[in-house]
Amino acid sequence: MPTKSSTQRDQRYARKMAAGVITMCVLSGGFVGIALRGPTYDAEQIAAGRVLFTHEFTVDDPLCGDGDGLGPVFNATSCVACHFQGGVGGAGDNSGNVTTFEVDPDRERREVATHVVHQSATRKEFKESTRTVRRLFRPIPGGVRVIGGCSIRLQDHNPVHFDVVHSPALFGVGLIDEIRDSAISLHSVKRLGRRTADNFRGKFDHNSTGFARSPQGQRLGRFGWKGQFASLSDFVAAACAMELGLSNRQHRQPIPREHNPDPLARPDMTDRQLDDLIAFVATLPRPRQVVPDDHAMAKRVEVGQRLFDQAKCNDCHVEQLGDIDGLYSDFMLYSLEDRRMSGGGYGGTVEVELEFERPGTVPLPEHWQTPPLWGVADSAPYFHDGASPTLSAAIDRHHGAAGHSRKLYRSMQAFEKEMLIDFLRSLRAPRLPSS
Repeated sequence: MPTKSSTQRDQRYARKMAAGVITMCVLSGGFVGIALRGPTYDAEQIAAGRVLFTHEFTVDDPLCGDGDGLGPVFNATSCVACHFQGGVGGAGDNSGNVTTFEVDPDRERREVATHVVHQSATRKEFKESTRTVRRLFRPIPGGVRVIGGCSIRLQDHNPVHFDVVHSPALFGVGLIDEIRDSAISLHSVKRLGRRTADNFRGKFDHNSTGFARSPQGQRLGRFGWKGQFASLSDFVAAACAMELGLSNRQHRQPIPREHNPDPLARPDMTDRQLDDLIAFVATLPRPRQVVPDDHAMAKRVEVGQRLFDQAKCNDCHVEQLGDIDGLYSDFMLYSLEDRRMSGGGYGGTVEVELEFERPGTVPLPEHWQTPPLWGVADSAPYFHDGASPTLSAAIDRHHGAAGHSRKLYRSMQAFEKEMLIDFLRSLRAPRLPSS
């Protein structure tokens, strides 16, 4: 179980985020929301975007005009190198995992710094590593107060948090981009209401509620493992700059080892190229449920979905948001960590206070957004870090906010667990043409 102090920390953060979402919804006219109309793309634009998605970029690439092409730091040489399972645009395997980091505020910088440790560079002196990051962001002397009982002591604070992230599938992201904020917020409000009603009836056996993120005060975040991108265009543009080193109108390539955008970098992509790439990604087909033709297997899938619901997996993996069905996500952020098992926290009633609190608009390092489960059968391995090789292992890793579902899953008979997994295996990536 999480420690008392870490649980209180989660609750304080959730309240801050919830207040921000409610304020945003009130300012935009309650939960009415704004209907999002996806742009239309012609076949020529989509085809041009597919060429860019599958193209292997090089230094001074001919497709990059006056820019410097690939790099100078990068994680892959093409989009498809990290998005290929089940077809072009699918999830990646662990070979494409990326190390990211966040840096807590300090005495000179009051915001949270977030960036990527790039695996490759065009020149040896540009090479990045976790060591170069630590040299850039040093420990803060006396930067944390540890409060236990009647004693208070100061200790140095290492502000850097490293994580490994996995490449998600991109199928159906154009539809995700069109989901109204009101649909996401309304589900959260309804779920909170049900939980409150249960509490009044003396029922406390449910999963914790999550919170939405609104990056830079925009729409609610729905892309990226931290919900850090509110729109598909921003997600694609940032991926081009950060993963390939391709500067564009929305994001500049990073300065090697400085982990900041290069304001002097010439664009590697024209506006038309970026629009074409966004068009291709936005029109990737949505995943579908594929129910076996065999009657007995189809029945197992049907029963498995009921067991999925009975285990309260649908608290967070919501089948439908707005007009989009078969999605299985609420786009909320949760902590699924068990800090006692992971070694985090200080135990007992000890509290830890940072000298400078993180802004309320930025999730804590342990918070991750609920990934959509559509197409999950073709997107192994699982979790944000790709450390769960099977669906069963991923379910068993649900601690923290989803601990109740994990408990219910573990209490099932072996044959019931197998049927629940059969249901998840019916959520397939779309069938794409071979060419």
